Amino acid sequence: MKSSTLILSYLFIWIYWGVGIANTSCEAKQRRIDLIADLAFEQGISVRDPQEGIDKRCGTIYFGKLTNKKPVWILSQWASRYNLYDTILQKGKRGERFYENEGKRFSVLPKGHFRMEIRTKPEYGDHIRQFYESWPHLYIEQPFENGIPLSKYKALKYTLSAKLLYCKNYMGDAFNPNLHTCHVVSHMAIQNRNHKSENYLKSILLSIPIYDYRYPFPPGENFTDTGTKNVVTNLFVYGPAGDKIWDGTISSGNWQHANADLLPYVKEAVKLSGWKDTSLDNLQITYIIMGWESEGTFDAALEFKNLRLQAIIED
Repeated sequence: MKSSTLILSYLFIWIYWGVGIANTSCEAKQRRIDLIADLAFEQGISVRDPQEGIDKRCGTIYFGKLTNKKPVWILSQWASRYNLYDTILQKGKRGERFYENEGKRFSVLPKGHFRMEIRTKPEYGDHIRQFYESWPHLYIEQPFENGIPLSKYKALKYTLSAKLLYCKNYMGDAFNPNLHTCHVVSHMAIQNRNHKSENYLKSILLSIPIYDYRYPFPPGENFTDTGTKNVVTNLFVYGPAGDKIWDGTISSGNWQHANADLLPYVKEAVKLSGWKDTSLDNLQITYIIMGWESEGTFDAALEFKNLRLQAIIED
């Protein structure tokens, strides 16, 4: 009897540790990759010319010591009358370092905080924007080139905290919610990298909801970017509503937090895109953008922290 009990004990230990080792081995095949780099903007930001639709670089702005490292961030200021590259670095409270002109301000603060402010009263003057007219943008963008196909993604973890500092509408009774707004746009590009595919180098955009003056939570997106102004992307855009990923409305003026797995939304975007003969093996995430678009006369500012986009990869 004792011998049988001893054998069973050894068998239990062998199964327990065997399963444990097997699980550990399985988990070891997964790795986490932070897609967004230089969250403190230590390598500076490459600044695009305001002329919409062209990638002409003016140079790099720095928020600390100059470095030989190439900037990974790009700042776009499409359709603005004011070029941020023509300004000088200034220092403010709370360790803030910023560049500022009549139309915008971009600030870097300690511990990964940053602030984006757009001012379109000087851009529009007394003119009320009409349909098909362009509008000022203030974006930051980071390209990705990791070569990992979406088929290897098990999750795509996204976090961001945001606080609305203010948003002022100057249009009064001329404000038309079907035409005018001030909102923070964030898009992640999914590109076809299969050179044998008819969709080779074409992209779709996952819309990540953040803030829209018109709504407590931005609504979901499902459209093709065509026909709203002279310069458009002609890309399919899809994304969830804001209440799917945020713990509260940013319109409150309090810190709010997003924490979500974006991979299911990426897969749904691919499904709805209408691309034929396209598998996840063909697709890669190639860049992320976020920032202001002011389709009317507004001044607005948001502060951000805790930005992270982490891919969980299984090889």
